[in-house]
Amino acid sequence: MDYLRSRATPAKAVPQQAASDGPLVWIDCEMTGLDPDTEEILEIHCIITTGNLEPLDGPGWGVVVHQPASRLDQMGEWCTDMHAKTGLTEAVLASTTTPQQAAEGLLAHIRKYVPTPKVGLLAGNTVHADRGFLAKQPYTPIVEHLHHRIVDVSSLKEAAKRWCPREIVEGAPAKTGTHRGREDIEESIAEARYYREVIFGATWSQGREALAAEPTSDDEHPNLPLPTFVPTNLPSTVSSSFSFSIPYSCFELQSTMSVQTVEFKPFQDQKPGTSGLRKKVTVFQQAHYSEAFVASILLSIPEGVEGSFLVIGGDGRYWNPEVCQLIAKIGAAYGVKKLLIGQNGILSTPAASHIIRKRASSCHVLPLDALMPLRLQLTLGYPIPPLSQLHHLALASCLLVTGPYGIDIFQKELGLEGATQNCIPSPDFNGGHPDPNLTYAHSLVEVVDKHNIPFGAASDGDGDRNMIYGANAFVSPGDSLAIIAHHAHLIPYFKKNGVFGLARSMPTSGAVDLVAKKQGLNCYEVPTGWKFFCALFDSDKLSICGEESFGTGSNHIREKDGLWAVVAWLNVIAGIGVQNPGVTPSIKQIQKDFWTEYGRTFFTRYDYEDVDSDGAAKVVGTLKELVDKPDFIGSKIGDREVTEAGNFSYTDLDGSVSSGQGLYAKFSSGSRIVVRLSGTGSSGATIRLYIEQYSPKNDFGIKYNLANGGPAPESVTNKIYETSKTLTSYKIADVPDVDLSTIGTQTIGNLEVEIIDSTADYTQMLKEIFDFDLIKKFFSTHPDFKVLFDGLHGVTGPYGIDIFQKELGLEGATQNCIPSPDFNGGHPDPNLTYAHSLVEVSPMGCRSLVPV
Repeated sequence: MDYLRSRATPAKAVPQQAASDGPLVWIDCEMTGLDPDTEEILEIHCIITTGNLEPLDGPGWGVVVHQPASRLDQMGEWCTDMHAKTGLTEAVLASTTTPQQAAEGLLAHIRKYVPTPKVGLLAGNTVHADRGFLAKQPYTPIVEHLHHRIVDVSSLKEAAKRWCPREIVEGAPAKTGTHRGREDIEESIAEARYYREVIFGATWSQGREALAAEPTSDDEHPNLPLPTFVPTNLPSTVSSSFSFSIPYSCFELQSTMSVQTVEFKPFQDQKPGTSGLRKKVTVFQQAHYSEAFVASILLSIPEGVEGSFLVIGGDGRYWNPEVCQLIAKIGAAYGVKKLLIGQNGILSTPAASHIIRKRASSCHVLPLDALMPLRLQLTLGYPIPPLSQLHHLALASCLLVTGPYGIDIFQKELGLEGATQNCIPSPDFNGGHPDPNLTYAHSLVEVVDKHNIPFGAASDGDGDRNMIYGANAFVSPGDSLAIIAHHAHLIPYFKKNGVFGLARSMPTSGAVDLVAKKQGLNCYEVPTGWKFFCALFDSDKLSICGEESFGTGSNHIREKDGLWAVVAWLNVIAGIGVQNPGVTPSIKQIQKDFWTEYGRTFFTRYDYEDVDSDGAAKVVGTLKELVDKPDFIGSKIGDREVTEAGNFSYTDLDGSVSSGQGLYAKFSSGSRIVVRLSGTGSSGATIRLYIEQYSPKNDFGIKYNLANGGPAPESVTNKIYETSKTLTSYKIADVPDVDLSTIGTQTIGNLEVEIIDSTADYTQMLKEIFDFDLIKKFFSTHPDFKVLFDGLHGVTGPYGIDIFQKELGLEGATQNCIPSPDFNGGHPDPNLTYAHSLVEVSPMGCRSLVPV
């Protein structure tokens, strides 16, 4: 210190105010060796200080951990000699403290002074080695309570060796090498205080005083204690588009920005929706395109751009980092006061909404998905309403930012090691697509089905969407919303705060409506767009809501939240498990129980993408003309009568009306069709078709065919209907039940009943029609040709086994061929949605086909 003081002009002492005074948890361990996998802790000592190195717990806390002599005999020569010399060996043998007791005592001491998790930083000399031992049981809870960052004094020492003159390094306090916990920590704290003074000597207050002294030149700061090991000709500015005057050792920098005004021709295609402006990355990469839209956002902030606080982040995909940089530079030019940016530019949509509400920032700019949308969110954390005058700039997304969140939640917090996959963010999503559905999350579906995993889940790139999938059990978004709402009483947040109401977007299936009705809650039907839910949230009319596009959320934030939905399901499963000890809940059973209570709502959606905008408008216009006809309601399509139809319109709480939100038609069968024109695609338009059919709980059907084998015509079905309306009695014979399991003829009174092998009969019919011998010969000469038949757990399963395996000899060529009363939780329609397991095994999928 004398060396440093002799080379600088003394400055007036002022109280130091560091940016953080967060606690430091100093820990020193003495071990049997250095390998955490094979060695043991013998002694632990802990001293807790403020960030300014002032002790909080006096001499601290320490313990010697017992190990038997047989274990100490395995130590290497250095440890044996040193621990014997310091008296540690003798203390270890005499101690009665177990590792578990030591771990519990240390954690209790830390929590006494640092009660909040993830706040205290582990500190010490070469403390990463101590952390390695503390990371294994029974000490793991200690590491989990501390922040993941550390303060390692040995790192300061090595930095000083490389960046400071020899005098600084040689002036450090000498180590005595006692190799006992308390003494080692006290020496580490003393060493840290030395480096704090000689390297970080000037406080930010001194730096501000020096700047106020108005030096005569850029490199003259007479009031600063300037270490002379800094070259006197060090440039005082940083070469970039922004120039800062940097007096060495000053903690508060005063900027001397140079602001440019860039002229460009206005863009006519930057009209954002509630999801922002969605374009291909190449469009955003045009000269001035991104800059223009960012500037438009800033100039549209309701409270004004100057002095605003912005939250920035996205998924880290292509162009995301560049846009973050642009926002910073343009924001600085427009007078933004503060930016909060996710590390590496990564921040999920729900996490950002949470931060906005927590920090009360004036808005939120979010660089998002591959379509490179930009979006503005208001102070409450929800998307901005349409800005009729906005003509410059905006942004939106679907990212793979959720991976690190998944690791933190499922592995670190819930302790589910190996429970995550594909959690490293990639600029191109590792060649995949971030939407969580059966198509793009096929690898999850395959792993869950193959290993019979009870619970699987996927979240999209920016973390606001989710898919729930258990072994052979897919949960549709509408059912997921309804099931969470049905079991909301199992979730602490809703148990404490209650459920104000439920809501869904108009195209979403009506399953949640049934829950609301049973629970006596209001259920709101709103246009597509999360902002409509937000208005209900803010008025305490809504607690849980969702969209058919795999978006689910609640009033905890103002965005849909994919990981929230995933953990909600885990909470529900755990709650059901506690209520039913000895029974492991499954997604399939939870769905079946829900359908038994409420009935089942079948739902599917088809997207016709990149349609010519004019052509798409004509299609929707034609359908609108049909819906608007006075006689459309009451007309029939097949055997379904139209009971209600129109173009959905919604009046918000503030009286504003959103019309033309989608054509719909409801039918007497309980089915519904919705058609919407969406402009959120990155090119062209998208026509979305939604089809829904409600099936009452435990429903059943009887069908009548004529003697020709065909369905009964309308004249016959009408007669059946008219008869049923006047029938007042029926006859029934008091006879034994028919044995349905035994092939043969039975007589019941005067009735003859023949039970046949329907599969054999049907197979024989096909053999009379087709050349089975030719087909078998083909397979024998083409061994690489593969066949797979999926019975979808329906009635055709046994027929498939009989035809493909028994008759054609194609062993292993069938799947899902055991009939199930509920189709094993699936749906028996053979299409790309319900036969997804067959599609996954196909050449387009990832599993090997069965060779025949």
